[in-house]
Amino acid sequence: MLLKKAVNNVSYLLVFLSVIFIGYKFYTLQGLVNLTGFFKDHALVFTVACLVYALNNYLLAAGWRLILAGLDEKITIKLSVAIFGVSQIAKYIPGNIFQFAGKQVLAVRHNLNSAKVAKSQFLEIILLLLSSLPFSVYVGVYYFLEMGVALSIFTSFLFFLGASFIINRISTNFFRTFSSYMIFMFVSGLMFFLIVTSTIKVNSTLSLDAFVLCSFVTAWLIGFIMPGSPAGLGVRESILILLLFPVFRDQSLVFNAAILTRLVTVIGDLIFFIFSSTVQRFIDSERQTKRI
Repeated sequence: MLLKKAVNNVSYLLVFLSVIFIGYKFYTLQGLVNLTGFFKDHALVFTVACLVYALNNYLLAAGWRLILAGLDEKITIKLSVAIFGVSQIAKYIPGNIFQFAGKQVLAVRHNLNSAKVAKSQFLEIILLLLSSLPFSVYVGVYYFLEMGVALSIFTSFLFFLGASFIINRISTNFFRTFSSYMIFMFVSGLMFFLIVTSTIKVNSTLSLDAFVLCSFVTAWLIGFIMPGSPAGLGVRESILILLLFPVFRDQSLVFNAAILTRLVTVIGDLIFFIFSSTVQRFIDSERQTKRI
């Protein structure tokens, strides 16, 4: 009990320090950060990125549905989107548990088995972590061990193959979820890469492009596992700055890209939430019609 409390306190402290770090960076770089200029010059890129991230959330909802199917709890994709999309907006509440609690409540409201839903959420977390690790392995091998792009990709691919083999042996549905989550991670990283290349002039190479893409997924992973950080707020941005500053040597541009990506993900989540709420109302209307 004391150890758990100590770990939580350390986590909250790290989240607090991350937010302070972002605030400090914004203060020191405020004369150099030009978000308005980006919106003016790259409105189309920003709009497309928001819409793509909103659509990307569909992969998470579809993945959760497949987990439930693997647990013999079958639901329609429409219901999965409604429950997942409405509940996931609660990840912006500090604590990192409210989206899961909300999903549990909504699922039970739709007569899903409570125990299976709880188990599905545990498996969802595990599969999300596993799907982000191949990208993080690339960052670890390439950036920290300095092993080169070929060995980094090979090591990452080996991890992916190993995880795929084990998950597929357990359940085909779980493997399909893992694949959906991998696509989600890749598209999210690609979106960040497009924002970076729209913000910073870079000499594109395979190693640099892969590193930028994988850095976002690594930052996402660290923000995801950090207790108390709402949607990785502050933590994700701090990790991106720490990873990419040595590469681009311009704190203001890296900070720009990190904050812009945060705006894209928030707006994308809101779009998906509005869509899911509409689906939820449609489902409720159908249920009311059947009762009459």
